[in-house]
Amino acid sequence: MIGIVYKIVDNDELYDCYIGSTTRKHYKRMCQHRFEYTSNINTTNSKLVFDKVGVENCKMVILETCEVSSKKELNMKEQEWIEKTSNVNKRDAYTGLTKKEYDKKYLQEYRIKNIEKIKLQQKQYNQEHMEERVAHAKEKIECKCGSTINRANKARHECSQKHLTYLEGTP
Repeated sequence: MIGIVYKIVDNDELYDCYIGSTTRKHYKRMCQHRFEYTSNINTTNSKLVFDKVGVENCKMVILETCEVSSKKELNMKEQEWIEKTSNVNKRDAYTGLTKKEYDKKYLQEYRIKNIEKIKLQQKQYNQEHMEERVAHAKEKIECKCGSTINRANKARHECSQKHLTYLEGTP
């Protein structure tokens, strides 16, 4: 199959670009980038370039056209360009890892780099949703054994003598 490695850059090529690859016609891929951006469903970092200069002020430049035997091989070519070009890509095109392995590694690295930011976001969320969380914890629920308990006390209740006696008596 024929693969294309391309960059999306502003018309004057003043800013960092987005590097991508496709096995489709390059103009169809650019149309897809534009459609996803204007529909607010953009799943690539081309959004960063479009946000900076406007989608109408960007163009696609073909960096390399190559014969490849698989998408993996095309991703390797794309990765070569990512490494040698100043770009906005936040993720590698090829790492040798499966997507699941890469996502796990990326998430771990993100958490380590952003631990203070994450803690702050969690604290802010907890403060904003405190009333909802308290109301949920205080909500009365009916247990199988017939007791009415607070949701927050369910685990403790399930260890109680009353609950255990009920479980022993049920088939």
